[in-house]
Amino acid sequence: MDHATEQSVRGDFSGAIFEYAGTHSRFFRDGNKFLVETDGPDGKLATFEIKYTFGVEALQQYLIEFPDGRLQALSIAWDRRPRDKAGQRWFHLYPDAAVIRSDPLHWTKLNQNWNFMCARTSRDA
Repeated sequence: MDHATEQSVRGDFSGAIFEYAGTHSRFFRDGNKFLVETDGPDGKLATFEIKYTFGVEALQQYLIEFPDGRLQALSIAWDRRPRDKAGQRWFHLYPDAAVIRSDPLHWTKLNQNWNFMCARTSRDA
């Protein structure tokens, strides 16, 4: 996991639009900040700052920090493979489902909470 910086972020944040389940998500920058405008916990479009990146070689995912300290994993990820290998594009982790705000798999819900589902402390090791 890395802080979202010019060196760590691989996704297209040049105003790229990704459409999924009726939501048009837009990835853009404001100075040094990486931002996404997408559906929030209430289902309405809102702008969120990408705080951290994580992932394996083929994909990169993004974490958004909420005011209460939760880190939520965005369900839209960046395919880091070369373009000739069908990469360099945004994709949804659940492409065959319409994961909307009422679904437990929505990026703002508990099942996508980094603190609860993924993070480990040194005492857990």
